[in-house]
Amino acid sequence: MYCDIIKEGDFMFIRVTKSPTAKYKKVYLVEGYRDENGKSKQRIIKCYGNLEELEANDPDILQKLKDSAKLITKNQVNLTLNLSDSNDDMEIDKNYGYFFLERLYNELSLPQFFKSQMRKRKHVFDLNEVFQLLLYGRILKPASKKSTFENKDEYFESFKVTINSIYESLSLMKDIKEDLQQHLHEQVSQIHGRDTSLVFFDVTNYYFESDLENNLKKVGISKQKRTTPIVQMSLAIDRAGLPVGYDLFLVIPMIVQCLFLP
Repeated sequence: MYCDIIKEGDFMFIRVTKSPTAKYKKVYLVEGYRDENGKSKQRIIKCYGNLEELEANDPDILQKLKDSAKLITKNQVNLTLNLSDSNDDMEIDKNYGYFFLERLYNELSLPQFFKSQMRKRKHVFDLNEVFQLLLYGRILKPASKKSTFENKDEYFESFKVTINSIYESLSLMKDIKEDLQQHLHEQVSQIHGRDTSLVFFDVTNYYFESDLENNLKKVGISKQKRTTPIVQMSLAIDRAGLPVGYDLFLVIPMIVQCLFLP
């Protein structure tokens, strides 16, 4: 299967690398760009293949590729991915699926939202990059926070986050939850339109592998008849099925009984 992708950046150049375990040198088209904080970064856009094999067909191929990279107009490059090909020199397969999620992520102006939130707080990590990793991981490969961090190098572009920054960000995300939901609601309304003439509402329970209760999680009524503490999540969606908002609640037995009444 082939997939055409367009990436935008500041400039393009050619990089030749060789890993310790690889037999051949790899030729890459690399994009230099600045993130939302103005920091200079680089990411691989395309792999042309093995340099030795390319030069066997055209001894001047490396210089031609360098000249071609400089002539890319409007900072735009078309990338064709052959997703059926496997690596032949023990390189790790990369996850390209998040490119489409990244477009939606940027369309919703989430980088700008997190940048504005970080101005109000003193944190050394990039909350936007942490949130992206957790979001893409939850959609493409659901796992624990620790496993998501351990899988971060599987993506085509690397995520420069630490496990400590992921855990530290959770409390911060809790603090900005309402602002984030309001931001997403405004962006969805502005870009796609929001029809709330009919709103659907549902609840589900999350349970814990622990007998300890606190102000949020307590033993309550559940369909699975669990005896461990649970917490209830409610979700509202609009007529198009797009989320409007969510919240977590302490499961109150009287309310749960009313919800289950015919």
